[in-house]
Amino acid sequence: MKDLGIPNLRFHDLRHDVASVLTAKGVSQRAVMEILGHRDARMTTKYQHLAPGHLREAMRALDTTAIPSAPHGARADRQR
Repeated sequence: MKDLGIPNLRFHDLRHDVASVLTAKGVSQRAVMEILGHRDARMTTKYQHLAPGHLREAMRALDTTAIPSAPHGARADRQR
């Protein structure tokens, strides 16, 4: 690690970076968890540091998603 010339870089820091990059690329939480060797998804979330715009990107995905309408005459609020 010292050969890289980056002061204070630890191997452990790279685990955080891997989790964040994989998550930003759309890799599933389960896959990231397995790659990091975690048994608990809560631990994986501690490693995933997302960029500030990640929620904006998630909401933008809704803009491009077609929401199917209910069949003609069907009421969405009807209880069964």
